[in-house]
Amino acid sequence: MTDKISKSIEPFQVLLCNTFKQTNKKAIEVLMMLACGHIFEIFTPNQLIQILGIDKNEVYDTIKSWSVFLFRKMFFIIGCHQALMAIRENISKSPATLSRLKITISVDDTVIDRLGKVISLTYNWYSGRHKKSAKGQNIIVITINVGDRIIPINIRPVGKQGRANTSKPQVFRSMIAEVVEFFKQNGIELTQFPITFDSWYGSDKLVEMLKKEGFNVILVHSKSNYVFTINGNKKKLSAHKKDIEFDESAWGCKGIPVARKTAESPTFGKVILLFFRDGKNIRCVMAFGKKLRACEILSIWRQHHCVEQFFRRLKTDLQIHKMRMRCREGVHATIGIKLLAYLLMENLSATSGLTFHQIKIRAKREVDLCSFFREHFHSFMVA
Repeated sequence: MTDKISKSIEPFQVLLCNTFKQTNKKAIEVLMMLACGHIFEIFTPNQLIQILGIDKNEVYDTIKSWSVFLFRKMFFIIGCHQALMAIRENISKSPATLSRLKITISVDDTVIDRLGKVISLTYNWYSGRHKKSAKGQNIIVITINVGDRIIPINIRPVGKQGRANTSKPQVFRSMIAEVVEFFKQNGIELTQFPITFDSWYGSDKLVEMLKKEGFNVILVHSKSNYVFTINGNKKKLSAHKKDIEFDESAWGCKGIPVARKTAESPTFGKVILLFFRDGKNIRCVMAFGKKLRACEILSIWRQHHCVEQFFRRLKTDLQIHKMRMRCREGVHATIGIKLLAYLLMENLSATSGLTFHQIKIRAKREVDLCSFFREHFHSFMVA
């Protein structure tokens, strides 16, 4: 297990050193130490400091040396490099193989519960988990799904104050522009892959922006209060759901009752709607761009859960709520450390075939923690 962890760490160390050449190597080393600590269920800097007996002030001063600009650069550089390697390994394979991989980009946000009054970027946000407004930090993420791998290619906290426009759609626009440009410079057109959104992001401006970027398959979960005209009947989507007749034997839908309809909306114009049963609920997805069959829309939309799975791992496996750094730089440091820890464990999971939980169990059982840190990190005195 020690060898597998060592091989997973090395590419990240090299990438960080090559990307941030003007940054003190000790700063890179402390981030890697904190990220590696998650493999041994060490979730905060204080835990690592106490276990290894290293200088607390030196660790926190080193973290503070990273600016918001550097962290934001790291937010998309690290994940994009991982995704780039995964795509390059498969892009030249047959269309059938690529179809089975179901490479899909997904966008969503989550609220990290925060009760403190002095922690930056903490506001009242609507929380899907609480089903009401809750106090916390809001984080937007763009993930890409390549086979069984879920790789975050950009992530950013959102604020409600500041000189620039801080709305979530505006933040997303800058995030997707960074990612698309990165892949274009490396010879990959990211816009060839479908992109999916939760209903919160649905707007005609978003669709137009994505089409200008080059995306030709855009799926957005539809709200029940949207108004559509279907077969000459104009009413809210909630009313249409009561009248829809489902086809339970549609080709390629694996027995899921579906109904594909051409509709017109005052907001979105002409749009393809796919209704499908999800347990006792009836869901509806809007499809823009390339015309797709019902089975294709359903297959793409099934990948949207991957972004929610990423958030679950961030909250449960990586315990993001336990890190409570106060200032704006501290919020970005928290996300940067957790992102690095996720990518490290995700890479280790992909190479070893183990889940995050299994990795932590085997690491605690087979690896001597102090010896491991003493061998891999030399800038700090490890007890």
